Amino acid sequence: MSDKTHLIVAAIGLLETKHLFADFFLQSKRQLKYKGIYAHPIGMLHSAIHAVGSCVVFLIFPATIVVAALLVVGEFLLHYHIDWSKERLGSRFKLNITQNQYWRLFGIDQWLHHLTYLIYIVVLVPSQ
Repeated sequence: MSDKTHLIVAAIGLLETKHLFADFFLQSKRQLKYKGIYAHPIGMLHSAIHAVGSCVVFLIFPATIVVAALLVVGEFLLHYHIDWSKERLGSRFKLNITQNQYWRLFGIDQWLHHLTYLIYIVVLVPSQ
């Protein structure tokens, strides 16, 4: 395996680990409660935690400060709007954990987050 391949695998692993901690260990009940209210500071805090966590990963690539800053802002905005959309749809259709539709929506939410991580890698790798 090339050095670039090792770096890509490491970056994906770190982004996924960051996602696990930010979504399932650091997210509070208050953050969950307010993610569906657009621009609520407590709901936005969750996305800020994701963006800050991603900074660590972005630092292992020698990207320009502009690229790194755009990725951090992008992480915040994308994560926020994916979560906000999931919360709004779940609320609109009155979904709960006993319904298949809830789990489908949750799966789509997670899939979108993981796709964004692949996009970050695609943006960062050419800068090598």
